[in-house]
Amino acid sequence: MSLDKIRIKIDKLDDQLVKLLNERAILALEIGKIKQNKNLPIYDEGREKDILKRISSGNRGPLSSDSITKIFSAIIVENRNLQTFYLTSINEEKKNGHHNGGSRDRKGNRKRD
Repeated sequence: MSLDKIRIKIDKLDDQLVKLLNERAILALEIGKIKQNKNLPIYDEGREKDILKRISSGNRGPLSSDSITKIFSAIIVENRNLQTFYLTSINEEKKNGHHNGGSRDRKGNRKRD
């Protein structure tokens, strides 16, 4: 296979990864909303350890389990940061009397009216 064809395949995989990461982030936001409604903390050390253990044990290479763990740790941290940012914004809006449930996009960003 030529270099260009391999790069095209990598580009397509990268596009799929971005789509999947954003789908995961949307689900993480939903989890954050549920946690907020149940007064649960965003950070759940046990759940994060379980995810990393499951992902690492399912790894068949060529990336090492350590590499996979580092990648997923970063994904988890970014999703947790997204949850925290979004829920903090919602709480501030509620406190200031400006909350409108439909005023955010799928990324948690405030929409301009």
